[in-house]
Amino acid sequence: QSRRRIFVLSGVVATAAALVSHHPGVRVGARRAGVPHLRSATLEPPPNDSVSPKAKNTAPQRRPSAQTKRVVLISGFESFNQALYARSAESASTTRADLDISVFSDRDLLTEAGRTRVDAALAQADAVVASLLFDYDDVEWLRPRAERVGGPRLVFECAAELMSLNRVGSFEIKTSSSDTSEAGGAPAVVKTLLKTFGSGREEDRLAAYLSFLKRGPELLKFFPGDRARDVRTWLELYRFWNEGGEENVASMFGLLYDRLLRGAPTLSDDDDPVATTRPEDVVVPALVEFPAVGVVHPAAPGRVFASPNEFLRWRRDELLERRRDGAASSTSLHPKKLSPLADSSAPVVAVLVYRKHVLTKQPYVAQLCEQFEKEGLQTIPVFITGVEAHTVVRDLLTSRSERLAGVPRVDAVVNAIGFPLVGGPAGSMKAGRDATAAADILGRLDVPYVVAAPLLLQTLTDWQRSGVSGLQSVVLYALPELDGATDAVVLGGLAGDTVAVVPERARRLARRLKRRIALRETPVAEKKVAVVVYGYPPNVGAVGTAALLNVPRSLDGLFEAVGLSEESRRLGEAVVAALTLLSTPNYVNDYRGAPERLLRAARRATTDPTIPSALADLLAEEADAFRPGVAIVSQASDRETLALSKTMREKMDARWPVEGRATTSRPPGTAPDGALVVNGVLLEDRVFVAAQPLLGFEGDPMGILFGAGGSAQEKARLAPHPQYVTFYETLDRDYDAVVHLGTHGTSEWLPGQALGNDARSWSDVVLRDAPNFYVYANNNPSEALLAKRRGYATLVSHLTPPYARSGLYLDLANLKALLDEYLSSSGSSSDDDARDEILALADKTGLLTDVGAWTSENDEPFGSWAAKLATYLAQVQNRLFSSGLRVLGHVPDAEETRAYIDACFPDLEAHAWTDETLRTVVAPAVHAETPVEHTHNPVVAWLQKNLRPPPGISAQEVEDEALAGPRLLASRLRACGTDELANLVRGLEGGFVPSGLGGDVLRDGVDVLPTGRNAHALDPYRMPSESAWRRGLAIADAVIRKHQATVDPEGYPETVAVSLWGLDAIKTRGESVAVAVALAGGRPVRDGTGGRVVRFDLVPLDELRRPRIDVLASLSGIFRDAFDNVVLLLDDFFRKCADADEPPEMNFVRKHVLEYGDGDQGDDSAKARLFSNPPGDYGSTVDSMITKAEWDDNAQLGETWARRNAVAYGRGGADSSGADRSGSAVATERPAVLESLLATTDRVVQEIDSVEYGLTDIQEYHANLGALVVAAESSRKKRRGSSSTEEDARVAVDVVEAFGDKKKRGSSSSEDHEDAVEVKDLDATLRLEYRSKLLNPKWAAQMVAQGSGGAYEVSQRFTAMIGWGATVGGVDDFVFDQAAERYALDDAMATRLRQLNPEAFKNVVARLLEANARGFWTNVDEDVLDKLRDLYADADDFVEGIAG
Repeated sequence: QSRRRIFVLSGVVATAAALVSHHPGVRVGARRAGVPHLRSATLEPPPNDSVSPKAKNTAPQRRPSAQTKRVVLISGFESFNQALYARSAESASTTRADLDISVFSDRDLLTEAGRTRVDAALAQADAVVASLLFDYDDVEWLRPRAERVGGPRLVFECAAELMSLNRVGSFEIKTSSSDTSEAGGAPAVVKTLLKTFGSGREEDRLAAYLSFLKRGPELLKFFPGDRARDVRTWLELYRFWNEGGEENVASMFGLLYDRLLRGAPTLSDDDDPVATTRPEDVVVPALVEFPAVGVVHPAAPGRVFASPNEFLRWRRDELLERRRDGAASSTSLHPKKLSPLADSSAPVVAVLVYRKHVLTKQPYVAQLCEQFEKEGLQTIPVFITGVEAHTVVRDLLTSRSERLAGVPRVDAVVNAIGFPLVGGPAGSMKAGRDATAAADILGRLDVPYVVAAPLLLQTLTDWQRSGVSGLQSVVLYALPELDGATDAVVLGGLAGDTVAVVPERARRLARRLKRRIALRETPVAEKKVAVVVYGYPPNVGAVGTAALLNVPRSLDGLFEAVGLSEESRRLGEAVVAALTLLSTPNYVNDYRGAPERLLRAARRATTDPTIPSALADLLAEEADAFRPGVAIVSQASDRETLALSKTMREKMDARWPVEGRATTSRPPGTAPDGALVVNGVLLEDRVFVAAQPLLGFEGDPMGILFGAGGSAQEKARLAPHPQYVTFYETLDRDYDAVVHLGTHGTSEWLPGQALGNDARSWSDVVLRDAPNFYVYANNNPSEALLAKRRGYATLVSHLTPPYARSGLYLDLANLKALLDEYLSSSGSSSDDDARDEILALADKTGLLTDVGAWTSENDEPFGSWAAKLATYLAQVQNRLFSSGLRVLGHVPDAEETRAYIDACFPDLEAHAWTDETLRTVVAPAVHAETPVEHTHNPVVAWLQKNLRPPPGISAQEVEDEALAGPRLLASRLRACGTDELANLVRGLEGGFVPSGLGGDVLRDGVDVLPTGRNAHALDPYRMPSESAWRRGLAIADAVIRKHQATVDPEGYPETVAVSLWGLDAIKTRGESVAVAVALAGGRPVRDGTGGRVVRFDLVPLDELRRPRIDVLASLSGIFRDAFDNVVLLLDDFFRKCADADEPPEMNFVRKHVLEYGDGDQGDDSAKARLFSNPPGDYGSTVDSMITKAEWDDNAQLGETWARRNAVAYGRGGADSSGADRSGSAVATERPAVLESLLATTDRVVQEIDSVEYGLTDIQEYHANLGALVVAAESSRKKRRGSSSTEEDARVAVDVVEAFGDKKKRGSSSSEDHEDAVEVKDLDATLRLEYRSKLLNPKWAAQMVAQGSGGAYEVSQRFTAMIGWGATVGGVDDFVFDQAAERYALDDAMATRLRQLNPEAFKNVVARLLEANARGFWTNVDEDVLDKLRDLYADADDFVEGIAG
């Protein structure tokens, strides 16, 4: 008895690649951890059992016979089509007595019960049809079951692993590019035919395939042979499916049955043969065609326009008719309600929507159009199948910049589909993704390109509860950002069986578009622009500073770029000096007198050395007024006038009560009379520069983010203060655009959705509609993502400063000279004088701690010890640091170019390129904009003389090989200088700012250049990369070896805490993730074609040959939010470790879970390993405690860190009924589990990702790494009880520098550094950093040369010193001694710092005194302390005098 069943899985456009390139299908996105949103569209009512259309008939059901053919349909990704597929199935089976079709959803694969039902269907199926299946769990589960199906297997638009199952007769699709057999892929005739379709452009291959799909079956009729016939059948079936609609899907089912099943040999109940039908005799139903591309609009119901031009002609006629009918309609008792149409003079916006959504009459298409039209935007809704977006933009639209003939001009393009422009849903494929083509198309069009769409993988409820996450975030954010898309607004989501628009979100997008388009109407030289600078933390000279950027000098360049007069173009330093005063309470409280008060201060600056001299530059020649074009703005408003919704006003008023009038409690920026004060400097009536308000009180400037705890209820009450809101309302109302200058501000960090702003997200509320351009350091793409996604920012990246090598100085230089002389001589131990002098200098400079002390009793000869010391000095000498600060738009000169070359191409030294040669020969050659003729090129002559190329190798070839990399680097550096300001201006003019990869030039090379780009980050689904995995594995091994070398030769650390930070994860492609997985004995599993990580598997113990080490993963808020998929993968992996049936002594994860016991939260809670701040919160707040000096002992700092990081992230486990079915990580408070992990932590691993910012440069390291160590040591003491010693509780810290210094690594490769892994001790790394930077006169000179911003950078290093002393006590006396000598006790330096930035100098002296008072700096003379106290008193008076 033969029973034939068809198993159909519905689900995007990738089948084309199967015929086009042997790389079929959209690659597997990820396993359920990585692509959870394929089932996030769980709608109410919840999934039922399989639905049989016939079961829904009221007529009696037939008893299945031996000839019954059953079709099982499972639809994924497009749950809104469930009802359509059910109707199609019923239609097909109604006319075929022995065809029975049941309908499932891929949501049935979520449960064991559902999988059991699907498994049973597959076990009896004769054919399988699959579409839109990408989830790795589903694919892995389904593939072997589908492969057992003996009949036809039709797989459309799926993961490559399923695409390879395609089979119709003799036709099969193979996914291996190495498969050259006739059975693999399409027959040669099909491939030949395909070449005749489309434009021939690489980026058009998928679109060409869709064109072929309609005509191919007819053409193949004329080709003989079974294989051509089988290909034709496959194409015919797919054509019906792809064309879509109820009738076509029913025809596909019918044709599948009639041609492939009904004609197959079968037996009846009495074993008599049943007559068969020849496949070629089956009549193919007529295809109900609908255009692949067209225009629909709710104002023209039922009409489909062939092109945008045709639609616009109709639109013009319709508007004329409406005007003619207007008088009659106004007098009618029952006027006809018409869909709105904007005036013909309104801006024109093309909106790309899914064709399938038009076919299924999804209401959001009409809703979106109507909202846009109401807001005054002429809307052209163009539907596409998914892969033609770029052809529409390229061929059917133009702009005032591009001016193509015969096609309509548009002012903006909105892609309401998501995905990349080229390839659409198949855009991550090798055959589909073409970023170069997208950049060319969008660059030529040169209008705003926005990807804003409803969520197709999440319900509205999912979004409102947990924001956008998982695969949906990749579709809406990560992939479109590769093309330079901006303003990603969530327009709506799944609601029941429909895709619905949230009208308020559509209005937000429309208004932002109108403001962006309006930039075209005014030349940049007439535009009103607001420039926002920063001033956090307060009272330490931070006003007008930003990471790695010289803000005052960058303002000068910006003023010139936007067309200010010559008189205003060099006022950057003066404007910053003015803003420093305008930000003080005196100027806020006396806001009416603020301009006059500042004028008096500027006059004093001409004679009073206590006032920054730059302030005088604001004065007119007579010094009786400000110079023409300069105005001091002190604007006041009332909180009652703020344009806030009722809900948001209530939140603000609850957090900042109206009655708070006292100086100590009234909100920041609020005058005693309640006025909300916005102060700033207005240049030439159109460029307004202001300091961004603090978020909290003076003593708690970030209180909004951290002051209310971490519960959902407490978080909901957080709100910015009224003056912060009015500040941005003023900018939105009075200026055409906003520029945030530098890394980084706070508006994108405000409370609200972590991703996918809604109307209750404060970033959305305050930033409103004004175009937002954000100048950001290119080496920090992780935090830039927040500005782009939560702050609607168009990024304009800037280059990092040039690199420099530390060199040696003062006593270190003298010591090296002594060592060189000693080691070059006989090195006799009788040379007591030289030896004693070397030992004395080594002791004075603190070097004995690093190389060990030497005495005559040592077994080690002094010569060997001296050689070690010389090696260490060479390490200090060659160490890189970031030299000074970047000036936006500055073109690096030859000397700066040389510095970049030296850092990025140290292999030039292998050719004996000395530093002098680099400076005098190489750098000028590669820096020259016009290459020197080879015959006159001094580089060629030098190469010929010094390298002596082999016979037959020309000098030109030698030069090209040696200088290709440096020349490319120099060319890109020049482009940085021109493009940074040019693209900022391009954006301000309403144009398209091109995208570019954000990253570290030292590690990532020239691919991250030029800057001036709308920077994007890496694909989170490929983390860790293969090179990152290899290096992470090596780091894990090095950590274990170091533990065995320093603690227990036979032992292993039981728990290692690993810091997972967003920035280092992006820069290193996931090395820290690899370290965590490798320590616990895991390895990544990648999908079949795309290299995406889909899960982490356990390495068997017999292969691992060591215990699995437990891991406490400390996640930064950025990592938590940006890499939600990785969080889920890691959580799954650690749960596997905990559940593995292995001896506890060989699996420390399982051991600790068992030791934890049941507890109050259930067994599953003990498996949590990923900890971070509460959702939407960032940072430990330890840095704030250090800055404010509000702590008594380091135990408080550890407790604060533990309290702030007690939230576990993952799937939630059995005890978390609130586990998010959308797949986003669930946050659960688990302080007891964190405590238990801290108590077993033996080591902490921290990667340093940047030359620019190391351990000693920024507070994040001591506030997180340092405080984590304190928390772990405290927990270890508690666990061990009263008998515990300090040594027992000590936690080791392993530092890995991952910033790609190839000279240090001894490698010129930017990819593979695993052979050069070096794990350093924390205290050794701190000393190395202090010697190469803060204590180095070369670094100090470069910083001080940067003006007020450089002085602030110096000051911040002193605060960081206190942080390390407070947490791990890791600052030696010699560091404090030399820092005091260099910056405070040196009269010239002290005077210079005080003049540049009085508050910064005051902080320098205050931190030195605090170090002594807290016992960090003990060996210091009293007269030094007296001098410091005098300096502090003078500095305090200095600052107070200025403020007055």
